[in-house]
Amino acid sequence: MSQPIGKIIKSLRNKHKLSQDELAEKLNQKFNTTINKGMISKWENDLGDPRLDTVRHLSVFFNVSLDYLLGRTDEPNDTTSDEGDAPLDKNYRKIERFARKVSPDVLEKAVKILDAAFEDAFNEEDYEDDDDI
Repeated sequence: MSQPIGKIIKSLRNKHKLSQDELAEKLNQKFNTTINKGMISKWENDLGDPRLDTVRHLSVFFNVSLDYLLGRTDEPNDTTSDEGDAPLDKNYRKIERFARKVSPDVLEKAVKILDAAFEDAFNEEDYEDDDDI
């Protein structure tokens, strides 16, 4: 555990048989970013770290958890927190992946559908902190 992020990115890139140029191109196409080979080289050689939004894009692209990319776990899809919570179930991860990929309008519609679906399961107190989200 606690491998540098650059080594993890390089390992994932090699596992997917991508050159640095190819990875940059795919990330740029998928996430509308401006990543280049030089940036990836810097990360992989531990000369700099990617920005947080880029780490999130890498997580989605390689289908691994942020904890894995940050070297906090050796398991690519382990979402166990520091408090020792059990890994999140498959459905939660699926919802999270969908939420990352859809537009804000679609996400808002999905939240309204979930609110309606769970309306009877929760009381007003469960929604008090939702304005902060």
